[in-house]
Amino acid sequence: MGGYALISVHLSLAPLLDSFFRNRLTKQRNASPSIIASYRDAMRMSVLFAAQRTGRKPYALAIEAPSAPFRKSTGFVATMT
Repeated sequence: MGGYALISVHLSLAPLLDSFFRNRLTKQRNASPSIIASYRDAMRMSVLFAAQRTGRKPYALAIEAPSAPFRKSTGFVATMT
């Protein structure tokens, strides 16, 4: 249907976050320490939320396409209000 196939992808979250903070924010975007701290704190809260929601340890989380636990962020956002 449409020529697209669903591919199941499992990417470990820890290396992706490490790359994001070390490469993307610091080297590519030249982000300030306060911006990096804000991103870090927000990511920490969302990782802890996903761990609680999935019953996994934070280090065991992975991004799974197409049914990633992060896809429906409305639950996490609702906890912040």
